[in-house]
Amino acid sequence: MRHWFFVFRFRHFGELDMRCPTGGMVLHAWTRKGAVKAAWEMAQKRFPQKPDELLWVVEVRDEDARDQAAMMDRDWERAFSKFHELMTVS
Repeated sequence: MRHWFFVFRFRHFGELDMRCPTGGMVLHAWTRKGAVKAAWEMAQKRFPQKPDELLWVVEVRDEDARDQAAMMDRDWERAFSKFHELMTVS
């Protein structure tokens, strides 16, 4: 089963702005609980935090939000692929 997530970044004691996600992720998991855990772990790896920042992972179910999360996920994958290609020694 596929699950879509938005990742938000905000400062300690700051206000969470739900209008502007930092990134999106699409994950495959059997259960919702497993998907949330996997999303949290992936967000920790993909989006490094400053010492005064927190990440917030939100599952999205609206069709437009799912499309946006998928596009953000593909964008991150493309950027990482380019970075990996640049850093690989031939």
